Amino acid sequence: MQLDPKLVIVAICSTAIAVWLAVGLWRSDEHWFIKLSLTVVAFVPVFGPVMVLFHRVNPPVQPLALQDHAGKRTDVLDRWRPVFDAKSPVRRFRLWWWRVNDRENL
Repeated sequence: MQLDPKLVIVAICSTAIAVWLAVGLWRSDEHWFIKLSLTVVAFVPVFGPVMVLFHRVNPPVQPLALQDHAGKRTDVLDRWRPVFDAKSPVRRFRLWWWRVNDRENL
């Protein structure tokens, strides 16, 4: 029985990517259970590395001014009202910059 060379190449590439992801995963500060389970998933050919990459590439945490910690009530408009109501574009930009760069605890 002869193996298809394309299939062998895909398997080798998938394993190399899985090893690279596993090494990076074990160097991270994740919990040991997450490390172990994602390492097992990573070695599933083709599908595993894609799933681990999906888990590992997370967006950065938003600044406090952009987060909504009000519970069930959304007060985004109330927090950003001074920015929206500013008449001067320079003042509006400065207020926006101040809130986005986490200098104001709302």
